[in-house]
Amino acid sequence: LVMTGEVYYPNVVQVDLRLYRQDLGSPVMDIDGRLIGMVVQHRLRRSENAWSREPFGAFLLPPSVLMESYRLLREGHGRGERPVGFLGVGLEDLTVFEKQRLGVQQGVAVALADRRFPAYRAGIRSRDVILEIDGKAVGSRGQAIQVITGLHRGEHVPIVVKRRGRRVTFDVEIADRKDI
Repeated sequence: LVMTGEVYYPNVVQVDLRLYRQDLGSPVMDIDGRLIGMVVQHRLRRSENAWSREPFGAFLLPPSVLMESYRLLREGHGRGERPVGFLGVGLEDLTVFEKQRLGVQQGVAVALADRRFPAYRAGIRSRDVILEIDGKAVGSRGQAIQVITGLHRGEHVPIVVKRRGRRVTFDVEIADRKDI
C-alpha cells in the first residue's frame, strides 16, 4: 500500500532506486528470473519534462495488478482503470488513549459521514468506530481504505461499528468512486 498525500494505492510497492524515464514500463525480475512487476510512475508533475534525464521515484506494479489491468482493458474499461469502491466517509486512526477509552483493540473513527453517500444512507454516523468491513478487521485508516477500494459497486457488505458501547452491523451498498 502506497500513500501519496490523501490518495492510496493498494497493491503497489514504492521502488527506492534511481530510475529514469526510459526505465518506465521495464519488467522487474527476481534473482531466479521470475517476473515480480513492472516499473511505473503514477503521473508527471506539470513542471516535469517527460524525457528528462533527471532520476525520479517510481512504483512497482505486481503481476496480479498487471493482469487485472489487462483484463479490464479487454473488457473495454478505458485505460485499464478498475472501479474503486466508495463509502463516503472521512476516517481517522484511533489513538492508544481512544482505543483504551472505547475498549477496542482496533478500529477507525468515522470523522465525517456525508448524508449523500452510501455509509450514511445505511445508518453509519460520525463518531462511530468501524471495527470490520466485509468480515475483515480494520486497524488503521490505510487498512480500511485498502479494503473499501477493493470492493465493487453494487455489492452489499456488512460493516460492524461500535456505537455508544455496542456493536452494530450495517448493510452498506458500495458505490463506485467515479460515480460520485
